[in-house]
Amino acid sequence: MGESPKKTVASLTIPPRADKVTIYFDGACSNNGSTVSESGCGVVFLVNDTVKHHISKYIGRGFTNNQSEYRGLIEGLKLAYQLYPKCDLTCIGDSQLVIKQMKGEYKCKHPNSPSMRDANPVI
Repeated sequence: MGESPKKTVASLTIPPRADKVTIYFDGACSNNGSTVSESGCGVVFLVNDTVKHHISKYIGRGFTNNQSEYRGLIEGLKLAYQLYPKCDLTCIGDSQLVIKQMKGEYKCKHPNSPSMRDANPVI
């Protein structure tokens, strides 16, 4: 019997796909909005469904819970932009106000409230 024909195997280079990044953000404060309120925020990063980073940050006094929630989102967006600038990004939070404002469903009426204008340099 004769030899079997050699098979040609083609080499194909597939560019790496963008990382799938999910940030879970939250903010909290005591004595909502009073001058003695203590505020902070937190962010957890999942990269391709694995926890990779987290942020826990003291914000200061005199902030509202909504401002703390926004600060959590903004801190997460900043780090995502620095570490994963071409990622497929999903942001998840429990603040209806923040989510709906970021989606353009609610307007930002309070002059001191962070909003899309604060996140724009990042996103």
